Amino acid sequence: MTRRQPRSRRRPGGLATAALALALAAGCTETVTPGRSVDAGDAAVADAGPPDAGPASVVEAHALGLVAIRGGESDALTLDLPGDVVALQVVMVDATDAALLVVTTLEGPDGQRLVDPEAAVDPDLLLGPFPAAAASPNPAVALASGVGGLLAPNSPAVALTPGPWRLRLGAVDALSEAPFDGDVDVTAFVRRGAPLARARLPIHVYCTGAAGLTAATAPDDAALQASLQRAADLLAQAEISLEIMGFSDAVGPASLPAEGGVDSALHALFRQHDAPGTVGVFLVGRLVAPFGTDVAGVAGGLPGPPILAGTTRSGVALSVDIGLSPAATGQVLAHELGHALGLFHTVEPGGLPDPLPDTPDDPDDTTNLMAPRVAEGPQVLTPQQGAVLRAGAALDSP
Repeated sequence: MTRRQPRSRRRPGGLATAALALALAAGCTETVTPGRSVDAGDAAVADAGPPDAGPASVVEAHALGLVAIRGGESDALTLDLPGDVVALQVVMVDATDAALLVVTTLEGPDGQRLVDPEAAVDPDLLLGPFPAAAASPNPAVALASGVGGLLAPNSPAVALTPGPWRLRLGAVDALSEAPFDGDVDVTAFVRRGAPLARARLPIHVYCTGAAGLTAATAPDDAALQASLQRAADLLAQAEISLEIMGFSDAVGPASLPAEGGVDSALHALFRQHDAPGTVGVFLVGRLVAPFGTDVAGVAGGLPGPPILAGTTRSGVALSVDIGLSPAATGQVLAHELGHALGLFHTVEPGGLPDPLPDTPDDPDDTTNLMAPRVAEGPQVLTPQQGAVLRAGAALDSP
């Protein structure tokens, strides 16, 4: 685990060439590096590495603008992926915060459907309002209202290929699950070049005063530092170094519902993430489930909106005043960061296993970091989980 001042937020080099086009509207392309902000009209250029270091891995952010959703579905969009594409991450933001959003179709130039609206669905599984998307070869789920996301590939059974990909978005009202009508802001992050063998994950820590933690006291708090070190040690199994970019104070109640939604305290908290290029980590006293039990942590999405500040799902929230040991708190943090970066539970509570063959398929097996419940003892990340984590837009070269 390292703690650094933010790197320079502007580098010479100019705007990257767009390699992805939206058929319905012109998009804006920027090459971005996690840990550095990108302002409107500006571009931060990812490090290319020293000469002869091999092909760089860079992320291009393509602002696709507002996409109309009518009757719960968008028209087909066409994304033209470059020849050196590694991964695609799509982020959808509903300004009304009322819609559950998901990619319902992702179809390649050869007809391969990574997200298949006609995927076979096991009726015994609880898959939410978009069961075919959840049961697809590259599963896609709507975790919370306001912001939706997709990471592809999130399974070794599928791959992206160069050329035109067809994409559709789906949306329902989060309360009634009625088809949603509205406009959704869409950004596509394209990782290209070479897959990351090692990566850094920049985070920014926000303190609400819970457990006496403030931006001034947190850097020297022994219990918090032990938790952060535990999270760093767990992520290091996936060749990911956790990098703390800074600490800030945030406003939030001592206890807040773990469920988000319109005008929710959780969404108001996540909106305070003001450090673009980082994943926000919000320290709260207590997260509470609808039936009153404590929740150790919650992620803003699966995956969450990478390196985007100020959305209603920008980050992860962590309970720091519910009696967990520093080691257990660090484990929860690493687990929630895993969700935010695109990992499912090894087996979801509704019965759906994750798409990775090298993870346990027994819901009672708690040896994996992404098991559905916290347990004492060693926690591992598998090689395939590491590959998914390093594919997302929130990470870059160490």
